[in-house]
Amino acid sequence: SDTLAVLKMMKAEHKYDTRNFDRHRRDALVMERFTSSPYVVSIYGFCGNTLLSEYVGKTLDEVIYPPKKKGEGVEKEVY
Repeated sequence: SDTLAVLKMMKAEHKYDTRNFDRHRRDALVMERFTSSPYVVSIYGFCGNTLLSEYVGKTLDEVIYPPKKKGEGVEKEVY
């Protein structure tokens, strides 16, 4: 299979504590519950503060804001 995936790990500079563990647990739970939605990245696995998910290949801004066409968004000069 040519499926691309992302392994997301918590940075070492962050504390491994109950707060961070619970935040990541909730993120994984929500991703799992919405995995059938075309609007949510699929999750393949989760352990502690690490998760394995689908690779999207775009930034969030690229997904939310479509690229402007040539000439759009440019203010015209008024004389």
